[in-house]
Amino acid sequence: MEDKYGNEIKIRQTAYDRFVFEMPNNDVIINVLFKKTVDNETINKMPFVDVTENDWSYEFIKYVYENGIMKGVSDTLFEPRNNTSRAMLVTMLYRLDNSLIDDQYELKFSDIDENSYYEDAVKWAEKNNIISGYSSDKFGPHDNITREQLVTILYRYAKYKNINIDYELINDNKFNDIRNIGEYAVDAVNWAISCDILQGINDDKLDPQGFATREQIATIFMRFMQFSE
Repeated sequence: MEDKYGNEIKIRQTAYDRFVFEMPNNDVIINVLFKKTVDNETINKMPFVDVTENDWSYEFIKYVYENGIMKGVSDTLFEPRNNTSRAMLVTMLYRLDNSLIDDQYELKFSDIDENSYYEDAVKWAEKNNIISGYSSDKFGPHDNITREQLVTILYRYAKYKNINIDYELINDNKFNDIRNIGEYAVDAVNWAISCDILQGINDDKLDPQGFATREQIATIFMRFMQFSE
């Protein structure tokens, strides 16, 4: 606060959040700035009404949300148990890498919508050999991603980033559905389990060809990001 001559007037805070000053012998100019304050408990909460602190996946979802890797499906919904598309998964990795794509790069896939939210991400992933399609020209961007597809893409991304991809072979007795792993995904699944990035959905079931839910993806991404630090 200043008087009309530009001299600063000292302000004191008293009890009950009141502020007082000594009135000079001339006019004063009062400029007030109101600042919204939020308590720490509110700051630390996510905006999603379908994710609570009692959920097993809460810390994983909070981590990927705060790191800008996953967003909600709306301002207030995360839908943790919904599936995720292949395009969305690649977009998440693209955000993590924070890369730029060559606008002149031409996709080989014919089923990628131009100017879609995922077009640049798919270009980046294809150019860097992080993804491959179902065939020479089909990627299936809107198909739900499976757990083994998810870790295969992470495995290729780890190669691209020169992250350790050493692994130990899975014990055949660890999961009763281990033989369901697709041949293309065996190395990636072994690596992900060895690094504790991928775990079973229970003690004896891996469910490699089951669809990955959003909360599972949040969990795997948090483990991967911490592993690669």
